[in-house]
Amino acid sequence: MKYDLTTPRVSVLTHGLLSLVLIGQLSASSSLQAENAQPKQASQTQASSATAGTLSAKDSKTIKEVGEAIATELELSRAAVQKAKVPSVREFARSVVQEETKASQELQQIAQQHQVSISTNPPAAFVQLSENIMHAPNYDKAYLDVMVKNHRKDLRIYRDAAANGDDSAFKAFASTADSAHQKHLESARNLDNTAFDVKTSSSKLGSTDLKFLEEADDDGRLSLRLAKLALERTKNKSVHDLADRVEKDHTKLSQEITQLAAKKGLRLSPTLTADQSEVLQRYIGRTGEDFDSHYVEGVAHQHEKEIASFRQAAQNEKDPEIKALAAKGLPMLEEHLTLARAAATSLQAGAKAK
Repeated sequence: MKYDLTTPRVSVLTHGLLSLVLIGQLSASSSLQAENAQPKQASQTQASSATAGTLSAKDSKTIKEVGEAIATELELSRAAVQKAKVPSVREFARSVVQEETKASQELQQIAQQHQVSISTNPPAAFVQLSENIMHAPNYDKAYLDVMVKNHRKDLRIYRDAAANGDDSAFKAFASTADSAHQKHLESARNLDNTAFDVKTSSSKLGSTDLKFLEEADDDGRLSLRLAKLALERTKNKSVHDLADRVEKDHTKLSQEITQLAAKKGLRLSPTLTADQSEVLQRYIGRTGEDFDSHYVEGVAHQHEKEIASFRQAAQNEKDPEIKALAAKGLPMLEEHLTLARAAATSLQAGAKAK
């Protein structure tokens, strides 16, 4: 019996060809769909990046600054929970840890939404700040002093962010943090006065009076530390004369500020802030002409800031004694600025002559 295999062969070939055609059409269709999907995916990616990148440079910088401040206060307060001797100070430290832990988590969420990297570790200046507290005659007082200073600085940052920030979530965070830090600041001040038997006068300082005295004391302390460092390091006469004048004048002014603050019931902190410690460390790392030029520039910049503050106080402070102090100190600060600018000119002339 003979079999005709022609038809089956044709049938197999036909089906094979049809299958190849169908596969080709499907592949083409899939490729077309993929090509059509790519612009959509790219568009979605761009939209997502745009959403993540809407944070302004100013907000991004402030978020990082706030992150460092929170990390610093968390570490200091965790240590105080263990090391403070006064029960009310330990309780205050616990409340700070609780509030700042929550704030840190919220800030991390905002940062992640905008792809901003913030550190959960304190800045380099934290080590020196922590050592200052550890070696202070009274640990509890030193801790509270630092918390008062740090919270004052934090409040300025938060209020600026709440008023002038661009991102709505960060503005809301700053507004909430402002309220919490104001409570911490008041608690720290009250503890500083009551826990250590600090006598307060019946005089009530307004917020602007209080701010001026505290900031003037802070600025003067940094100017003194830098001037003493300059006297130790510089070999340039104009820089030495400037530092000598700043050191003598600010020593006297700081004494007057401390005496007036005590009279008004305000005990000022004897320590540098975290930012000031960091500034001091940057100067410590410099020598020779590099130190001289940076010191002179720093004196000019610092005194421009102080002059603006003293001028404002001399014109607008309500307390007559604080107003008189500001008016008295203003000419001295202006003279320091003149000397700093003259020293800068002298350094520049010396550099060109070489």
